[in-house]
Amino acid sequence: MAGQYEDLLRARRLKLDPLLIFLGAGSLVGCLLASFGLRGSGQAEDIIAFLGLLSAQFLLYGLAISRCHARPGVAVQILFWALLFRLALLPAGLRPATWAQDLVADLRSEAVTYRTFLLYDNDVWRYLWDGHVSAAGLDPYADPPSTIEELADDGDPRFEPLLEDELWQDVFDNVSYQDYRTVYPPAAQLFFRTLHGIAPGSVFVYKLALALIDFATCCLLVSILRRWSRPEMVVVYAWNPLLLKEIAGSGHVDGLVIFFLVAAVFAIQKGFRRSALVAFATAILVKLTPVFLIGLFLRRSRPREWVLVPLVLAAAWLPFWKSLPAILSGLRAFAQEWVFNPGPWALVHWIATTVLGFEGRAAADLFAVVATLSLAAWTTWRDDGSGQHLLSGAFVILAGCVIFSATVMPWYLLWALPFAAQPLRFSWLAFTWLSLLSYLVYIDQLSHPWWLWAEFLGFAMLLAFELWRRKASGAVSASVAVSST
Repeated sequence: MAGQYEDLLRARRLKLDPLLIFLGAGSLVGCLLASFGLRGSGQAEDIIAFLGLLSAQFLLYGLAISRCHARPGVAVQILFWALLFRLALLPAGLRPATWAQDLVADLRSEAVTYRTFLLYDNDVWRYLWDGHVSAAGLDPYADPPSTIEELADDGDPRFEPLLEDELWQDVFDNVSYQDYRTVYPPAAQLFFRTLHGIAPGSVFVYKLALALIDFATCCLLVSILRRWSRPEMVVVYAWNPLLLKEIAGSGHVDGLVIFFLVAAVFAIQKGFRRSALVAFATAILVKLTPVFLIGLFLRRSRPREWVLVPLVLAAAWLPFWKSLPAILSGLRAFAQEWVFNPGPWALVHWIATTVLGFEGRAAADLFAVVATLSLAAWTTWRDDGSGQHLLSGAFVILAGCVIFSATVMPWYLLWALPFAAQPLRFSWLAFTWLSLLSYLVYIDQLSHPWWLWAEFLGFAMLLAFELWRRKASGAVSASVAVSST
């Protein structure tokens, strides 16, 4: 914290960068347009307008990254704009003509005033519903929403109160995949329940909490990156348009996962090993994917401290042990049935089905599991215990989890984003932009091969170029070192 105050004092003595101000102001205008200028329908022209606006913001984002150099106070300027971006996206989903009145109704829990799709995402309604079920003293894993509705209609006294209020009838109607149980672990459920206690059914309060948590992530990243004298590179995370859209705009709970992962890295860097393990375990309790990083965190703690991870996990899951079959059923359904925007998984599926005559789904799933586990094991085995490898290893493993998956939602790319700043992984930043093509699915509800190839082949080519440049740069550095001796 002392370092951040020092940056602030230096910023006061530093002449502000006019170009950075221009880029920040332009990005802020883009966020306001996303909140108040997009219709958000499934018509082709509206989807194109959405993609065009975010692409323009990516252009400003790239210019900002190229502008950021190691100068005192730049990180503070980056954080200032980052906070404004997140606040500007909170109204996204309200009707522009009546947003002020609708916001008051939302805060008072009087009615659902946000549109079903908040910038083409609607997971927030499942979050609100889970919090509502938990607040009623019920197990959110026990029954899918459709079963709860049936039992309520039959007059079951346990479930009937859940749908008595018109607000919750509207929330229920907005929940997608009502026949499926929730798959969000206990820490996520606690988050949903806590916000329900503050303002039941309020989308604004939910998004505000996530936006503030995400801003806290940015502050932690500044401290982490200061170790390499590059705190200004927080811009890679803090200004990323996809992240802004998905967290502050659409309200994805992935922002909470990222916070705990970054907090765990921050704690490791400060020497708080036990706190790091608790934060890491909590990240798993928001979404399960971080479990693949376990080797990196155990490597940086003492064996007698390793018990903290299973203790935290067991303590969180214990209240739901009776629902274990239902929980496993929900996870199994997600793993076996969901397919969206796949890359290598789809290629393996096609080869197995068309060329080899195998069961495509089984072969592709096996490939994904083996590839992810192998990448995690290889990265952990190469771990030298350094802070640099912690960042690089976390990036490689989380990026692999996404790349090899059958379901590559755009917001999944955000898991690796905070670890893409040191060193700079421009190929991943480009991938966050290319992933926007997946939103074309809203035009005709179909995934088209051309945008899958554009996403994944484009990323692969950029990654190859990036690795080649890094290798060439290393060879030049080694040559210079030999010549100097």
